[in-house]
Amino acid sequence: MAKREEFNLELHHSKCFNALLKVNEVLTKHSIEYILLAGTTLGAVRHGGFIPWDDDIDLGIYRKDVKRVARILLEELPDEFVYQDRTVVSGFPRLFGKIIDSDNGYGCIDFFPIVKTSNSKLGRSIQWNNRKILFKLYKAKIGYSNDKEHAGLKEEVKLVFASALSKFISMNRLENLIDKNESRYETKGDNKYFIILYGAHSMDNETINASWLRPYSFVSFNGVKFPTVGNIDAYLKNMYGDYMTPPKDADRVLRHNEFFQ
Repeated sequence: MAKREEFNLELHHSKCFNALLKVNEVLTKHSIEYILLAGTTLGAVRHGGFIPWDDDIDLGIYRKDVKRVARILLEELPDEFVYQDRTVVSGFPRLFGKIIDSDNGYGCIDFFPIVKTSNSKLGRSIQWNNRKILFKLYKAKIGYSNDKEHAGLKEEVKLVFASALSKFISMNRLENLIDKNESRYETKGDNKYFIILYGAHSMDNETINASWLRPYSFVSFNGVKFPTVGNIDAYLKNMYGDYMTPPKDADRVLRHNEFFQ
């Protein structure tokens, strides 16, 4: 296994792209829909590939396909990559799946469930804030925290509170609550909105108007066409505002810098 201090972003980009090619091959073979999301769509549009300071690929898959995708990737990924999520690895510190570089444990691809959400902002807020609470409890339950969760008194208080509360709820009950929150609007009829419930941006940023999704567009990422949202401009403006203007140099920081093995 490569040493963590030897992490090379350019080499990592190459590995992540190889993983994406394999995912595209496997999911296409099994007729499973997926799309590029967030910084990966932005990178394709603005840079023709990776945002130079980004360190993973963001994909969206519909919630109904999450378990099937996990099973297929576990069976069909080459040995250089490993798929992990909380159903595969006990104590996995995310509520979505990841493909990880087997050589160094660094994340390559995130699989975000595309979740149906409420047509009202209040309903979306309830689902979004439930997710935040449940994720805090889940991390407390597995004993996980990162540097961001120790950044100041307010965050430390949240950790202590979540740790105390987590002692009164079983993991099985917590998993059921997480699934119930995800499926809250699954059968509510005509959903005008979807949401990337575990995205890193705000609720409004992560909300996707259903009319933006289909029919899918295709963008060139490292010279290969991949599917993404249909209305790229509306989606990226909602996520990033003036998305064609890169941030200042001081804001071009490695986004995750986290290992999973």
